[in-house]
Amino acid sequence: MSDGWQGALGADHLVVSGFGRWGGGVYDLTSGWPDAIDDLATSGLAVGGGRLWRLLRAPGEQTGTCELLSYDERGVRSYQRLDAVRDPHDACWHGGALHVTSSRDDTVWRLNAPGSGGTLGEPVPVPVWRAGSPAPDAWHVNSLTVVDGRLRACAFGRFGRTRAWKDGPRDTGFVIDLTTGGEVLSGLRRPHAPRFDPDRGRWYVCESSAGTLTELSPAGEVLRRAEVKRFTRGLALAGGYALVGGNAHRAEGDRDRSEVVVVDLDTFEVADRIGLPCQEIYDIVAVPPELVRGLVTGFGANAVRAV
Repeated sequence: MSDGWQGALGADHLVVSGFGRWGGGVYDLTSGWPDAIDDLATSGLAVGGGRLWRLLRAPGEQTGTCELLSYDERGVRSYQRLDAVRDPHDACWHGGALHVTSSRDDTVWRLNAPGSGGTLGEPVPVPVWRAGSPAPDAWHVNSLTVVDGRLRACAFGRFGRTRAWKDGPRDTGFVIDLTTGGEVLSGLRRPHAPRFDPDRGRWYVCESSAGTLTELSPAGEVLRRAEVKRFTRGLALAGGYALVGGNAHRAEGDRDRSEVVVVDLDTFEVADRIGLPCQEIYDIVAVPPELVRGLVTGFGANAVRAV
């Protein structure tokens, strides 16, 4: 069954980011088996502007600074420390610039080009949208996606105090259009990774707390749910398949591992499960082969120094 999604990738590679108490990094899943590229714990990935962009993940991210790496075909192109962006989650290329979500501040940031106000040619993170609560991490804004040329973000709910979503109702999540401010989808259970498939005319969302991949109509009506039976986060669509990140069961401690779960979009049944050597998955992205080569090269971009 997995040959179908692999064939749909064409020349691209399927790259998965992960983290956890004892490790993480990025993995090339194109062969159907996780090939570890490195062990830098990672959350969001994005392709844009001829680069692969990568947000590093660390324990205690609520107060940690944002670290962003970019790669071109030769290796690491840039390292950026963005102190204004705390608890970075997702990255998305839109309108000629990288956008990053900060869950602590419930903010979507745009990284303006170097020289547009920063010092020493550093990029300038500019907030382009903020949630309507002054409390940190009240809405838990996380994933980004672009549909019809407009940026969309998802969140766990409109709460008024820090992390109220942990104890509150679980069906308050939504996807919002950042241009109009209107909700595109609502009534979701701690959503991550919304994706719209224009060929099928369907939304697909990880309802994380329910452990499902959920299919919805353009109007937001729930059509089907696939039982992944793990905290779902990270989603890529490839041909007639969805590749869904399923995190380790935290109650089992270090004994469990995460999985990429392959869901057949025709039958909406689980077709395969591919184990990963980390506890948590954040993102699953199709990446051009030349950028994968740069990712593998990493800081070995200067061959003379590397030797």
